[in-house]
Amino acid sequence: EGGTVNVAAGTYAESVMLNKRLTLDGAGDGNTAADTILDPTNLTTGLTVAASGLDATNRVVVRDLRVRNADVQDIFFDSTVSFVTLENLTAVEAGDGILTGIGLRLSSPSISDLRLSNLELRNNLNAMRVGEQTSVNGLLIEDSTFADNVFGMTVYASNLVTDNETDFTNVTIEDSVFSNNTQKGLYFEKINN
Repeated sequence: EGGTVNVAAGTYAESVMLNKRLTLDGAGDGNTAADTILDPTNLTTGLTVAASGLDATNRVVVRDLRVRNADVQDIFFDSTVSFVTLENLTAVEAGDGILTGIGLRLSSPSISDLRLSNLELRNNLNAMRVGEQTSVNGLLIEDSTFADNVFGMTVYASNLVTDNETDFTNVTIEDSVFSNNTQKGLYFEKINN
């Protein structure tokens, strides 16, 4: 654990599970033969992040790749994680973009210290979705684009719980663009600080 996996340029028709602390380093997030592209067409998820870093300097890092065409979600967090960085990633065209499809889905019980830097989330039903039961403490979104989706970023609270309104806290969004999202650019049912 703690090493680097370099992923060569090319298109990979598969789903990847990241369940160890490491750096997953692609060749680029564009759409050319010189880039690293995960294309999990007919698969539920492109990339699942299920590992944590040790601390703020020993992080799980995923960078320089494109994920496209997953049936449900391109990038998925389904486990409690902390100290994770996603940088220079593109997540596009998940699902059909009308009834299904999430670029980045946070659906784990707890996420802390998540950094999203230079992400491009386009042509999805929902660019980024934080689930009803997900608690996030420490989220930085910087230099990112949420565009041409139905929803840019949605953060849901459970209507079955009356005290989860603050389960989305210590959030910073800077130098990022939310544009041409047809229903909502930013939608929050819970937020604090």
